[in-house]
Amino acid sequence: MSEENKAPESGSSFSIAFKFLTDAKRKALSSYYAFARAVDDIVDDTQKSTEQKKEELMAWRKKIDGIFIGQIPENDTLCQNLAETCVFYNLKKEHFTLLIEGMELDLTKHEYATIEDLEYYMYRVAGVVGEVCLRIFEYRNGNDADSENEENSKAIARMHGYAVQLTNIIRDVREDYESGRVYIPYQDLARFSCDKENFSKPGYSKEFTDLMTFEAERAKKYYMDTLALVNKKLAGQFFPSLIIWQVYYDLLLKIEKSGFHVKEGKVKTTKGEKISSLIKAMLKSLKMRIS
Repeated sequence: MSEENKAPESGSSFSIAFKFLTDAKRKALSSYYAFARAVDDIVDDTQKSTEQKKEELMAWRKKIDGIFIGQIPENDTLCQNLAETCVFYNLKKEHFTLLIEGMELDLTKHEYATIEDLEYYMYRVAGVVGEVCLRIFEYRNGNDADSENEENSKAIARMHGYAVQLTNIIRDVREDYESGRVYIPYQDLARFSCDKENFSKPGYSKEFTDLMTFEAERAKKYYMDTLALVNKKLAGQFFPSLIIWQVYYDLLLKIEKSGFHVKEGKVKTTKGEKISSLIKAMLKSLKMRIS
């Protein structure tokens, strides 16, 4: 599949949400997803030096600059599609540059002292993606320039991004540690007397389990805060995001039920579990619309 048409992998939470979009929205989200994958793949490429990765991310910054001043190479189909998406769904330059900034953080910052530090990072790699999704899903109330509605959308995307990203951090804690990154804040490690080396050691100590329980409860609060912010009149437009919400929330519950046994490999949800999450999302959406 070409880069410009790359869609979420089959079975992912995004691919499930895709099924409930119009062709135009699907194309728009596919374009942004391809951009996000491209910059993420740069950072994850183990064959390139940090300097090479910085140069490639800078090249993407220049491409984004070109999109917003109307200078797009004729042979760059992805950037042409992104330019169309920006026009039709009123995407801002920051929806791209903030994500690139988050990728750059992964090259230079490998530990976080406080939850506030981590939220700064999570907003850039996940919250801003949520903002783009809500714009493409047309979650809005009246005029898009309505500042109150704009702030509501940003708050929802921020909380949802924190929830999803922290779920990923819990799931990938061993893998991240072994690649040289510790996302769990050091204030939390100290609180539960859990050394970061515990993330890779065999077995599950009480310190590790208590720490993961604490982080899971924090993630749950992010999930609940997300739903509390949703304008019930716009529940229909929020539905694709609600699918993603439910799939990741159920993934968190599965990890929790396992006793946070995440060191042996990436915990995943089955096709049947994803279908169950979809049904739950449908019922939640219905309840939101009639309440």
